Amino acid sequence: MGTRAIKKQKYEYVKTKRITMMNFTKIITTGFLFAGVIGTAFGDDLSVQIQKTRSECTGISDKLDELKRKAGIGVVATGAGTVSGGVALGTGIAKSKLDSKIRDWKSELNDLISAQSVYEQEYQKIENADELLRECNSGKLYALQKDIDENKNAQTKLQSDIDAATDKSKTLGKIRTGTLAGTAVADTAGVLLAAGNKVDDDLKQMVEKCIRVTDELKDAALRARYENTATDLEIAQANKIVQECSNWKNIDMSKIDNRAKGAAVSGGAGAALALVGAITSASANSASVRNGDDKKEQNLNTTSNVLAGGATAASLTSVVFSATQINAIKKASDVANKCEEALQ
Repeated sequence: MGTRAIKKQKYEYVKTKRITMMNFTKIITTGFLFAGVIGTAFGDDLSVQIQKTRSECTGISDKLDELKRKAGIGVVATGAGTVSGGVALGTGIAKSKLDSKIRDWKSELNDLISAQSVYEQEYQKIENADELLRECNSGKLYALQKDIDENKNAQTKLQSDIDAATDKSKTLGKIRTGTLAGTAVADTAGVLLAAGNKVDDDLKQMVEKCIRVTDELKDAALRARYENTATDLEIAQANKIVQECSNWKNIDMSKIDNRAKGAAVSGGAGAALALVGAITSASANSASVRNGDDKKEQNLNTTSNVLAGGATAASLTSVVFSATQINAIKKASDVANKCEEALQ
């Protein structure tokens, strides 16, 4: 091989080696730049995901506070209905006992009136006899007159007691009617509050989005730790958010709606029973019934008392449902508050 050919071969070797070194340098440089870009992207990904989680999970507590406030008002309303129904029931029982006593007094008064008639007939018989017979029965006449006077006094006192008791019975009847009407109004208000106090679509979507972005934050935090593209403080913050906000998965929002439905149904039953009870009580306390068939009055009073008891029980059930709804809302609120505190 000639000298020129050797020099040319050597030149080509050096040239190839130089190109190879340049390409290697470019690859290394590009690799470092790519790694930097990826590292920055991952670091940004965690901070962006934290901000996204903050945006989606904030505000849930405000909506839950509104639900809790309405449920509290519902408890007050149906609680008032329960108390009013209890008063109606107690008043109705007292009225029934008093009416029973009045009936006994009237029966006793009728006996006195019957005895009075016998006394007067006997007295008149002796009075109309001849003088000799009257003189012979003067002691009996005196005794009969005494019996007549005592009987009249007993009738007067008994009639006075009956009149006073009757007035009291009428008053008790009015109280029962009024308190049953109050129960109907209070329970109706409770029904309206309970029926509308449910988890709306907006709140459901907020919770669902919060759960989703929390899962994404968890993945971002794991990736950032693996790639070492975020500070320990950022990762710790992300983990704290994930720990608190992931608790939404343990909350069954349907319980809030179920309790609201129970409160509305039982409150509606209480309102209906109270309304019918008020109408029945007013009928039982009317003059036409009081001055008519005693059996009819007694039956109407009994029916009214039964309805008052049913209305009270239904109202109390509504209170229990509303109270348990508040408890369900409180559990959700605790999660919302701790989640939002971690996001601050």
